[in-house]
Amino acid sequence: MCRPTSTHHHRKSNKKQKRHHTSNKENYQSNNTDLVTMAEDAIGHQETPHSSLLRNLGPDTLLHSPTENRTAPVSQILTPGKVTLFYFSAYWCGPCKKVTPILKEWYLSMKGQREKYEDFELVYVSLDAFEKEYQFYTKDMPWWCLPFNSPIASQLSQQYNTGGGIPSLVVVDADGETILHKDAVPSIVGGHGSEFPWRPQPIMKLLPETYEQNNEILPTSQLDDKYLMIFAGGHWCEPCRGFATKLSKAYEALKQRRNDFEILYLSSDLDEDAFLDFSSSMPFGAIPYEYRDAKMNIASKYSIAQLPTVVMLGPVSPLDGYERPIINIDVRSIFEESDSSSRYLQEFPYPPQRCGDFNRTTEDINNIKAVVVFDEYCDDCEQEDVEEAMQCAAEAYHQQPQQSQGGDLKFFWVHKPTSFSQTLRGALKLPDRNSSAQSVTACTSPIMVMLDFPDNGGYYVANVNEMDEDDLTTTSILEFVKNPGPRLSIM
Repeated sequence: MCRPTSTHHHRKSNKKQKRHHTSNKENYQSNNTDLVTMAEDAIGHQETPHSSLLRNLGPDTLLHSPTENRTAPVSQILTPGKVTLFYFSAYWCGPCKKVTPILKEWYLSMKGQREKYEDFELVYVSLDAFEKEYQFYTKDMPWWCLPFNSPIASQLSQQYNTGGGIPSLVVVDADGETILHKDAVPSIVGGHGSEFPWRPQPIMKLLPETYEQNNEILPTSQLDDKYLMIFAGGHWCEPCRGFATKLSKAYEALKQRRNDFEILYLSSDLDEDAFLDFSSSMPFGAIPYEYRDAKMNIASKYSIAQLPTVVMLGPVSPLDGYERPIINIDVRSIFEESDSSSRYLQEFPYPPQRCGDFNRTTEDINNIKAVVVFDEYCDDCEQEDVEEAMQCAAEAYHQQPQQSQGGDLKFFWVHKPTSFSQTLRGALKLPDRNSSAQSVTACTSPIMVMLDFPDNGGYYVANVNEMDEDDLTTTSILEFVKNPGPRLSIM
């Protein structure tokens, strides 16, 4: 039940006996005002995302122009109305050395055509290992550069999730917040630099007019009123081949129940023969291999960085510029589970959950902030109470429009030990029953953590020694969100 307070500790006398529950809804509603207040406090005390580039960088942070041999503060360079490009690179990186001359040529060409394009500035974010290499690498750069070993570099890398590799060119709109392109390097190297600043286009403009299915050429427009899943994969990718078999089986099972959806294969195959071989084994549609630009633009639009990925989109909305709303950025895990048939049949169209079983979430934990309760070794009654407390905390938290200021927050529980949850326990250095060094109490009591992996692997742990199942209430969860304690890191 949703318990804003914990005044009666009667469960310990008979844990296995199911207790008499008063109406959970009545209990929650009667304390709704208190919980909302708690949620507001929790939200208000969280660190808020930076609302502008100047706040991110610090208006007095100095940038250097090597070719002009002058230095100026950020506030004088990144003035209102300018698009900003952050170039993450380093001298020691071989691919970077190849990209930098191409980027330099593009930059000078664009600056020479100011009347045709939006005004912009490019800032080099150094990931160089040595200052001498930094000096050598930047001496001919025509754009602005952050100083060597600047603490701002790691901050920007964290904010724009560039940990996947360099070179990377992040494009931020003139409002200082909207990311127009997570990595424009492929666009520039691929000859699409004239499309700057690469403002997102509706999916309807990116998809070709036709798609292939069962040796037929069909009009893409006939899918407008259907849900659409984009399956990004490639024949060369071994996990993709295994996943394609599962997805094909799920597709055929779903088609027996409903006809309001379609799947299109987005090919990352190395050549057309591989594409034809792979796509012919699938019962759903495919974007023709020849449309390489469409493939690149769609992958960029939905930030598809790994294979396989399945993006779930809603039907075309005439009220939203004929765009398809994003329902879930990756539903791959729903189809991967060995016992997932009930999920993909019953949970369609797979919206992301704000609260639920951590072992079944479709979220990438590296990109979200979440409260997680590990209660694998608690009994059924205790686990039921954890679910109810978490559901009420999630509801109270997300009732507040101000929650967007503190960032989205998920609420999950872990009822069963899996290889995934056990690996996470180990990474977080949490007590585990399999370790003889841990006390029985620490292992059988619920453990609450808050994951903030986007913040350089950050996380927080509630006081394990003081928590038992009766301490885990809606109020205590929200209080933990408000005051999570010392920051830890898996790094």
